[in-house]
Amino acid sequence: MDTMNKMPELDVGFSLAEESPLLHELLSLRQTAGQARFNADQFDPDDTAPLYAVSARLGAAREPGSLAKLVGVVSVVEDVHRHLYIQDFIVMPQYQGSGLSRMMLERVLAFAQRRAAPGTCLRIHALGEDERLCHELGFVSSHCANLGPNLSKLLQ
Repeated sequence: MDTMNKMPELDVGFSLAEESPLLHELLSLRQTAGQARFNADQFDPDDTAPLYAVSARLGAAREPGSLAKLVGVVSVVEDVHRHLYIQDFIVMPQYQGSGLSRMMLERVLAFAQRRAAPGTCLRIHALGEDERLCHELGFVSSHCANLGPNLSKLLQ
């Protein structure tokens, strides 16, 4: 886990951890960020457990058993074709532009490079500033964006 402070004008520090948030935290974050709403009973833990996740929380590294406020998450799952898909890529609106998105996505890319065979496709659905960031990190527009993820990156 490491800590960063990218918004000194607000004196806001963040900690990043390679862990999935609790389900109720993820649902709350999705709602706050204007993402599609789901109910807890729609999740099957076996189907939705990510291969890898990065959570961003306010403040310094948390103590075991305590939960600092979740402000961002990115998680990766494997699809049926053994390609990787970034399932959640969320940063609360008030913390966008802080560098969190880039740091979390760079960690995902490092994980994917370590885990996946060359030629594996990493896919994501991103719009606006997230799409611009993904392009900066080597993602390209997908030819079948109307069917799902609009960006992909072949891993080497």
